[in-house]
Amino acid sequence: MKKIFALALCLMMACSAAMAETLTLPSSLTEIKDKAFYGDTSLDVVDASSVTSIGSQAFAGSSLKKITYPAGAAVADDAFAGITGMSLKSTDDGFIKLDWESFDSSSVITDGAFSGNTSIFTVVIPEGVTSIGDSAFSGCNNLQSVTIPSTVTSIGSSALNNCTSMTSINNVS
Repeated sequence: MKKIFALALCLMMACSAAMAETLTLPSSLTEIKDKAFYGDTSLDVVDASSVTSIGSQAFAGSSLKKITYPAGAAVADDAFAGITGMSLKSTDDGFIKLDWESFDSSSVITDGAFSGNTSIFTVVIPEGVTSIGDSAFSGCNNLQSVTIPSTVTSIGSSALNNCTSMTSINNVS
C-alpha cells in the first residue's frame, strides 16, 4: 500500500510540476521513478531531501537548475542528462562547479549521468567516489576542467567523450 501511495504521489507531483518552479517533495517520498520529470520545462528547484533513489532519466531534458538530495542516494543512469540550465554551485570566477559535498565510499557517477549538459564548466569529483560510468559527462561541450580524486578506480568508456572545450584533467592524490 505504501508503494502505491508513493507512486501515486510521485505521479501527482510530476503532473503538478508543470505549474511549479520550486518543488518540495514530501518527506514520505523516498523514490523518484524513471522519467518522473522528464522534459519538464517549468521545473527550477527541487527539494528531495528524503529521497533515497532517483530513477533513470528522472529529470532528463528538464529545466532543473538545482536539486537537493541526500549524499549517498542512488542516482540512476541518465538521471540529469541533457539539462542545459543546471547550476549546482557557482564559483567566484563565474564558472559552474559541479561539486558534491559528501559521498560514501561506494558511490558512483552512473552511466550518462550528466551527458549533454552544456552548463557544466568545471567538475570536482569528491573523495569517496569510486567509479565514473560510461558516457557520464559525454557531450558536455563547455566542460573545461575535471579533477579526479585517487579514490576513483574505474572510468567508463566515453566518460569524457565530445567534451570539446576540455583543457585539463587533474588527478588528486
